[in-house]
Amino acid sequence: MPITPGQELAATAGGYSIKRVDLRTAEAWEHGQIVFNDRPLAEAVEQINRYLSTPIALDPGVAGLKVSGVFNVRDLDDFVNTLTSFFPVQSTREHGHIVLKERR
Repeated sequence: MPITPGQELAATAGGYSIKRVDLRTAEAWEHGQIVFNDRPLAEAVEQINRYLSTPIALDPGVAGLKVSGVFNVRDLDDFVNTLTSFFPVQSTREHGHIVLKERR
């Protein structure tokens, strides 16, 4: 089956699937951006950690929070500041990581 513009191929051990993608989201990396649309924080952190020299560690208590927004992958502070401003999340630096956990 051919892939047409606006689609992506995802391969797994069990086969493959073709699905429609948002081209703005798919091309954002070319501009140093990453786009999240109602994604669990755990997925967002996993994705953004690919670009960071100081990784983010996540407390399981906040992993399910849903995140939406466009972030610069070279600006860790903006990502962390946005999370701590709009969510019940606090950040600390521990052992070379930024740890995000529930604000108490």
